Amino acid sequence: AENSFKKSENKWVLKSDGLIMKTYNPQDLTDIFMNVKCPIYIVYGLMSQIFSKELLDYTVYVGNIPPERVVGIPSAMHHLFIDQPLKFIEEIKKILKKESLNDKD
Repeated sequence: AENSFKKSENKWVLKSDGLIMKTYNPQDLTDIFMNVKCPIYIVYGLMSQIFSKELLDYTVYVGNIPPERVVGIPSAMHHLFIDQPLKFIEEIKKILKKESLNDKD
């Protein structure tokens, strides 16, 4: 998460635009999500202020995602590929390897 902040006038602020959420238009994609035909994995930042525990639980429930396909990355906020790039790459490689092995069955 240390890469998500910058020092500004003797305080730390998010590097991202604080007003971006005002442009966000959430949509309910439950029906679409429930009909995805490929394996679903969730890789998220444990410190994310956007992807809450409630949203995680709902997503896992609706997508019928088994626990072994849910990976929380420590010390990462929403942009985990910025906050923890090496850990993010490691987890994505694990998923790709696992799925490529499953394709051989």
